Amino acid sequence: MDLASGRESGDGDRTDRGKQDSPPDDDVCPICFGDFTVPCKTVCGHWYCGSCILQLWNYTATSAPCKCPMCSRSIYKLTPQESLLHRREEEIVKVLTDVHRYNLLFIGGAMGFVQKVYQLPSYVKRYLLAMLDPDRPHPSVSEIRLIAMLLSALYMATPFDFIPTGRLGIVRVFDYTAVLLFVMLRLVGFFQRRRLARRVRELGDTQLRHE
Repeated sequence: MDLASGRESGDGDRTDRGKQDSPPDDDVCPICFGDFTVPCKTVCGHWYCGSCILQLWNYTATSAPCKCPMCSRSIYKLTPQESLLHRREEEIVKVLTDVHRYNLLFIGGAMGFVQKVYQLPSYVKRYLLAMLDPDRPHPSVSEIRLIAMLLSALYMATPFDFIPTGRLGIVRVFDYTAVLLFVMLRLVGFFQRRRLARRVRELGDTQLRHE
C-alpha cells in the first residue's frame, strides 16, 4: 500500500468514525476497558463512557477542556449516543446532565461566560480538592488569584458590606486570603499524604510480624 492510498484509507476511517451514531459493537471504553455505559463521542471521533471521560476531566483539569486520551486533542464538546437522549433511567439522566453542563462550559461566547459564572462555586470546590491532593495536577497561584478577583467583583456588585477591609480594599483582602488559603491547603495536603504513608508502613509492619 502506498502512502497516498494509506492516507485516503486513514481519512476514510476517521470520516466513517466521525459519522457513527454509536460506538462499534466490538469496541470498549479506552479508559475503563469495559462495555460502554452512556457512550459519548468526542469531536475527534473517539468514544468513551460519559462518566469515565468526565471523571478524567475532573481529575486532570480544573478550568480547561479535557484532553482526549487517544489523540490528546482538546474536547470542547461531547456528543452522547442519540438513542440515549430519550431514556429516563436515573443514572443515564445524571450523566447526560453532566455532559450537557460540560458542553456549556466550553462553547465560548456570552453563553459560555454566563455558564462559567454560574458554575463558579463548582470551580472553587474543584480547586480546593485539587490543592488538597499533592499527586493531583493543581491550579497555579495566578489562577487562584484570578478567582479571588472574580469573587471580589461579585462581592462589590452586591449590597452586602460585612467584610472589614481597612486600608487594603476588598480586592487585596480577597487576593491575600486566596494566596494564604492556597499555601495552607497545600501544607494540609502534604501532611495528609505523609500521615497516610506512615499508616501504610505501620500496617505493613504489623502484617509482617503476624506472618
